[in-house]
Amino acid sequence: MFLYEDRFQELTKPQSIYDLAITFDVLYEDQNILVVNKPVGLLVHEDINEDMNTLSNQVLTYLYQKGEYDPQQTLGFTPGPVHRLDRNTSGIVIFGKTMRALQDLNEMMKKRHCIDKTYLTICKGYMTSVELIGYMKKDSDRSLARMVSSNTEGH
Repeated sequence: MFLYEDRFQELTKPQSIYDLAITFDVLYEDQNILVVNKPVGLLVHEDINEDMNTLSNQVLTYLYQKGEYDPQQTLGFTPGPVHRLDRNTSGIVIFGKTMRALQDLNEMMKKRHCIDKTYLTICKGYMTSVELIGYMKKDSDRSLARMVSSNTEGH
């Protein structure tokens, strides 16, 4: 594989650690994984509008402050989330603190093995059904998601 020098430098530069306020709650932690409760309004990853105060960067700040992560000492691995939640969604996000844990957790998510995802919402008004089953279809170009039936192509 060939990388131009500027791209190589970009990919190998140490991760920046920002002095961020920690706004998440730790739900579980061991030497390999960190499970946090993400608050509403916080992005998991950077986007075009926010590149510093994200859940991922807050987690790096947290681990750095505990002495468990030092970007100057790492060989290219940065702890990261296994999945994400939208900005306006609160809930549990799992982080792999080691390369092996992140790989294993990603595989478990991909195969839906040992990790169940459940979403709970609050509705206002009268519900005619006790159970709602729906499928999400995302329109990335318009940054929208909508509910579709199970036979909709691409859900």
